Amino acid sequence: MEVFDPETGQVKKDDQGQLKIAVVVDWPIIAGLLGGEEYKNFFKWAKHFNNYHPEVTDEILRLNNYRVLRYQTATFDESVSSLRVFCEEERQFLQSYLWLRQLPEFFKPTELFAVMEDNNAKKQAEMKLQDFYIDKNKISFTDGSALQALIGYVKRLLQLYPGIKENTTIR
Repeated sequence: MEVFDPETGQVKKDDQGQLKIAVVVDWPIIAGLLGGEEYKNFFKWAKHFNNYHPEVTDEILRLNNYRVLRYQTATFDESVSSLRVFCEEERQFLQSYLWLRQLPEFFKPTELFAVMEDNNAKKQAEMKLQDFYIDKNKISFTDGSALQALIGYVKRLLQLYPGIKENTTIR
């Protein structure tokens, strides 16, 4: 609750300087829970305490009819995103581009972006695509706003210049 600053739209930080948003990474729901009660209680708990890790006491559990929730969270990292934000074609382009980027003696970005007539657009494409990394099913960038810009940029780039994707296809 109240994670985003209404004026800037940015995620607020807590007293320790950590982002106030967390990602649930492990939630071992056990068999036998009827009607998803544990799931429903999770949201009651979070809304009531405005905290995903409140100090649990028997009195709080008894008074509010809550069950102990067993889950783990990780701090949200806005500079990392799932590759699922890209379609298959965009993922293949990014993976091929990353692989080619590691072979500077064979790979010349200026040749790849030759279909773009504007030299400034070519330079912008090189700059936008130089600092991302892929690890398993995640794409990382130096910072969150740059990652969000990269996501939109790749989608537009491949729509406007489909030949670029073909130039990175590894055969």
